[in-house]
Amino acid sequence: MSRRPYLLFSSVGDAYDDAVLSWSRGLRYRRRREYDIALVYYGDSASRYAALAAQADRIFWSKGSKFQNLVRHLNAVAALDYRCVWVVDDDLALAPAGIHRLFHITEAFGLAASQPALSRHGELSHAPTLARGGWTLLRYTNFVEINCPVLSRRALATLIPIIQPHMDLLTCWGIDILLAHHVWGPEAPFAVIDAVTVRNPPAREKRGRGRECERMDGIDNLHRRWLAVRERMRPDPPPAEVQMTTLDVVRRWPFVRAPRKP
Repeated sequence: MSRRPYLLFSSVGDAYDDAVLSWSRGLRYRRRREYDIALVYYGDSASRYAALAAQADRIFWSKGSKFQNLVRHLNAVAALDYRCVWVVDDDLALAPAGIHRLFHITEAFGLAASQPALSRHGELSHAPTLARGGWTLLRYTNFVEINCPVLSRRALATLIPIIQPHMDLLTCWGIDILLAHHVWGPEAPFAVIDAVTVRNPPAREKRGRGRECERMDGIDNLHRRWLAVRERMRPDPPPAEVQMTTLDVVRRWPFVRAPRKP
């Protein structure tokens, strides 16, 4: 792969096309991408794999969720060599200009983890992730969702040894809690970035009409697997859940002020 400063990593199936296409199209004035694209295809179609390969700088073919595959291919993609990694679901479309801005804001404010805000026109799991209008640049929080976190090199290096022993059980449920429990703090702030918005498309818009994480393993099994991981981590298991809270707000120009950590 090239030595661009940032990495976009995703596990991609067969249910949705728009997102993958958006990540590498639409650059203007011959501007170059500042991030590499690494994809892992977890489906069964050779033609789909070939189509995805045309959109990626590096591609692999293996089963599993995006964090399972990130751990599996960590060294092959040299993920810890990048300044930030966006680990994103395969149905969240964002043009390169927005991806650049996401990385730049994450670095400019010294964020350990961030995520784009979510559009009100798509699915929403946590109310504080809903995009704010007006002049909000970002909101400091104590939690980011697992569907689209941007992780600094330091945050990723902290998280990987924690989740790696449990990737037989962890798919998606609980990784965001482990991230908040082990990484977030005064010197490692998290934020929802309102200056960049993505839309989480509803299941009816996808082939198969369901969330890929839940199709791999039903929601009840996901919960049971997460509880089993917590049992493994005794005598000091992480909390069962984290209540997402907005800690502070940073305004955009002309009301922008200096970055402040929570």
